[in-house]
Amino acid sequence: MIRRPPRSPLSSSSAASDVYKRQMPDSIRAQWKNLPTAFLPQSERRQAPEGGYLEPMEEQDYEEEDKQTVCIQTLVAGNCKAYIELFYLSHMANAEAEEDPSDKGEGKDEESGPRQVTTDSVANNHLPLLRELLTTAENAARANEAMHCYEANQQIAELFEDGEAWEASQTYYEKCLRISKDCGNSEGEAGAYCRLGQLHESAGNNELALEHHEKYLGLANASGMEDESSEALKSLVGTYMIRAEEMEAQGEQEKAVEYYECCIRSAQECYDAHSEGIANHRLGKLWLDLGETVKSISHQKAYLEYCKSVSPEDQEGIVAASASLADAYHTAGDVDEAVSNLRLCLEIAEATQSLEAQTQACNNLGLIYMKQDNFVKAVECFQRNFEIACSIGGKALIDNAKVNLGVAKGKSKMGKFMDLVCKDLPSLIQWKNNRTKLT
Repeated sequence: MIRRPPRSPLSSSSAASDVYKRQMPDSIRAQWKNLPTAFLPQSERRQAPEGGYLEPMEEQDYEEEDKQTVCIQTLVAGNCKAYIELFYLSHMANAEAEEDPSDKGEGKDEESGPRQVTTDSVANNHLPLLRELLTTAENAARANEAMHCYEANQQIAELFEDGEAWEASQTYYEKCLRISKDCGNSEGEAGAYCRLGQLHESAGNNELALEHHEKYLGLANASGMEDESSEALKSLVGTYMIRAEEMEAQGEQEKAVEYYECCIRSAQECYDAHSEGIANHRLGKLWLDLGETVKSISHQKAYLEYCKSVSPEDQEGIVAASASLADAYHTAGDVDEAVSNLRLCLEIAEATQSLEAQTQACNNLGLIYMKQDNFVKAVECFQRNFEIACSIGGKALIDNAKVNLGVAKGKSKMGKFMDLVCKDLPSLIQWKNNRTKLT
């Protein structure tokens, strides 16, 4: 066997240089200066620093760079974790969007349709900032600087939240939560729960928003953070209200009652009288639908008291509360209270020139007077209702007012007609023959 002679030192180093040059693409070499001597041709090694070192070139204009270049810079800088996240955020999410079958509808007008926001679109619009924050988070994690890492991840989450990329934002807020738990920072943990709750509210995930707001409140109370507790209660008031409305819309009335009651308690704890009043009003109407007139009246009275207590008085609220109280009293059989509240409703509605409230109050008063056989007052109320309905417009509203007015007028004449039939038949026959006016 013929042995191959060993390489000379010169040829060996030249071969190594060729290998290194092949391993480092030009796109990477162009972004660095003062490369180690092993990366340089033999002719350039004398000018290189002894031992060589890597030093990035001056920052280029990121607006002229593509996402590939930014990812490569991150990797060459030694931030492998930041590189992986940056690559995923700016590349992989785009592939997922392309595979989404809901985006393949034909004939969609892009300008008139809803704007689709994807993670990659937000990431690519903020590549320089995103790279900086990811790098900062990784470096802070390496140095065991937990809160610096927390702050960097929070800024990334806010960046995606501002761009309405909800899932990516949630991911980084959850990272903040894990970091704060690991280092035992209650304030940071509470802040993460707060941000996650607000994020889910913005994304329309109110059930998850409620879960995080409740955890935020529990942690704030346990840690004695009064300002955070107040903030959590205010957030819970709005979320409980929304969840109650959602349950009502889905026909789950019992759950809606629970959420309204939670809303009222939270509003009382944070001294939010307005939200407490609104919740009382809506819960009162719900109790009436469930046949609980006593509970309905109690909540509507609470709302009416609130509307009268504010300065200036909430006259629109007084109209709504008195109308609801009238319905509850009428259902409970207390006609006098129903009439009293309807008259109050009509009085305020006329003062505020609320035509819709006036026509509803007049119509309800007319119906009550009809049941009491007080046809004179019934005709008076229905006549007013008809006039207002004509000024508002709407065929259904006008037809309903016309029918009620006709029935009331007919019943108001029924007694005289029956007297003629039973007692004065000749006058009735004469009227039918000559159409003379009945006396």
